[in-house]
Amino acid sequence: MQPDKCAVSAQSPVCQTQLRISVSGDNAQQLCIRVGLQQQCKQHLPTAPSQFVFGVNTSQSLPVVLSDSQQQALLSLQFLVFQFVEQPKRPRRGYLWNSI
Repeated sequence: MQPDKCAVSAQSPVCQTQLRISVSGDNAQQLCIRVGLQQQCKQHLPTAPSQFVFGVNTSQSLPVVLSDSQQQALLSLQFLVFQFVEQPKRPRRGYLWNSI
């Protein structure tokens, strides 16, 4: 899964990205991936990895669940959204040299 995290800040409070998920395996079966409320299903073949692409537009972390055709969860991940907080800059220390 790429990317697996996203940073939001006060200037951009929403994460907008394309989440790409690649699934490989030895069994030919129907696979479904659910990211938040979005779901996609594809027939997986062992000859090549199955590619899933989701448009993500969120300010919260989202669960990602891979399931089979019977809706049994095979894998569960988390797409992380975290808040970037800029630290205030320290004032420069100026030294004053007096000549005697």
